[in-house]
Amino acid sequence: MNRTSHLIVCLIAGFCFASTSALAQEGQDDELTSGITQPSPAAYVYVSDSHKVYSFSAATSGKLKPITGSPFEANGVQFMAVNGKYLFGGSTDASGPTVETFTIGTNGALKLVKTYLAANSAPGYPGGPFEGPLEVDHSGLVLYLNLFDGSNFVYRSLGVNHSTGKLTEVGDELVSSIEEQTNWLAFLSNNKFAYSYLGDCNQPGELLGFERKSDGALTSISLPNTIPATPNNSTYYCPLFIAADPTNHLAVLLWEANAEELVGNPVLATFTAGADGELTTTSTYENMLQLNTPGWDGIIPWMRMSPSGKLLAVGGTGGLQILKFNGADPITPYRTLLKSASTFPTQMYWDNSNHLYVIGNDDSTFTTGKLWVYTITPTSVSEAPGSPYSIPGAATLIVQPK
Repeated sequence: MNRTSHLIVCLIAGFCFASTSALAQEGQDDELTSGITQPSPAAYVYVSDSHKVYSFSAATSGKLKPITGSPFEANGVQFMAVNGKYLFGGSTDASGPTVETFTIGTNGALKLVKTYLAANSAPGYPGGPFEGPLEVDHSGLVLYLNLFDGSNFVYRSLGVNHSTGKLTEVGDELVSSIEEQTNWLAFLSNNKFAYSYLGDCNQPGELLGFERKSDGALTSISLPNTIPATPNNSTYYCPLFIAADPTNHLAVLLWEANAEELVGNPVLATFTAGADGELTTTSTYENMLQLNTPGWDGIIPWMRMSPSGKLLAVGGTGGLQILKFNGADPITPYRTLLKSASTFPTQMYWDNSNHLYVIGNDDSTFTTGKLWVYTITPTSVSEAPGSPYSIPGAATLIVQPK
């Protein structure tokens, strides 16, 4: 299962995607008219092929227009994060894990300003390769890295100098050994607590809780095991993704597994965080929503909560599933998109204008990258003008809402 798990990370991060500098200009006609003030964009959208970052301005309709100078050179970017002023690109090479900091210009253009080398910056911890995404907390002033040194997994907290983009280490939280890798972080809206999970599914998983200190460093908190039991005594639920709503609720994607393999389809549980960060749930195998994600194929679902907390988007081998999130109550179905057997949505992000941006591939070679844009509300779903866009080798996505 460990090798499968690392294949999963590989596919999510984009390491396995072929890269190319070609970009088909589908639906990207120039709408600028001299002397006419253009409306403010809804978001800036960035897609990396691990060598360049293709950058777009999204209109209020969701239609994309390439930003002048795009694509921008990047040094093997595997993960991206944004905080409004900077885009952070993470990569791992012979020097170890590196974060490049780019300023986001007034038109969305990128300019490299700082480089941070994570290796050898903490006593007793050499700072091995990235094992998960870069993430920014709600303040935008702390960047979190998920690192692995061959023996341990750690969340590193980096303070962001808002004036210069310089990153300064404020803490390392050692949370796991090689047997159970750490994963994505989800911050509550109060920015006081964050949650992740252990497990590569060869043994029962575990939810992790962290308290965020005033400087942004994370400290582990003890959580009772609240993952629901499966209906089968020989299996357990393995957590594979986590997302937080704008209040104090979490959605956690669980997949039934034993020590040898994943079985059945994934389900979605809901959790509620108390004032002390402790989690409770009313989810059981009888009331959890089962996702239509047949097969495994090494592709883990990707999950994102809408800013309103009313919608949850999940992508994987079952297509793009849009679900209604109901706080502590069970999640309910809404719409399924991209249902083709050869289409694999791999990453997605929302902006603040009801747009969902999705990257993925149209075949199993993972070279025919596409970027889809949808306008989605609790009452309507439509594909934006010009969507989809062809970006061969599309590996990593991030969205900076305006």
